[in-house]
Amino acid sequence: MPKVSIRRVHKTTLDDAKQKARGLVDKFQESYSKYLDRVDWAPDGASATAKGKGFTASFAVDGQAVSVVVDLNFLLTALAGKVETNVNKNLDATFGPA
Repeated sequence: MPKVSIRRVHKTTLDDAKQKARGLVDKFQESYSKYLDRVDWAPDGASATAKGKGFTASFAVDGQAVSVVVDLNFLLTALAGKVETNVNKNLDATFGPA
């Protein structure tokens, strides 16, 4: 499967980064609810996995960075560039520009 993988250094505390990541994933859920089957959060709130029609996405934060990895199935390969652009746009809005 094609993969979009983005890692971005953040300049905030881990707790603040977790809160921002929660907001980012909540926005993702709202925007793509018709394509999304489920979102599962780790107990510590530092990572989540979203599964939907033709994709799996993982979101994670630690004390230094936030990362998003999206695996697309073959039928969605053509959308990889658009997915990457949208992820970067949302990371910029949430954590500041790279």
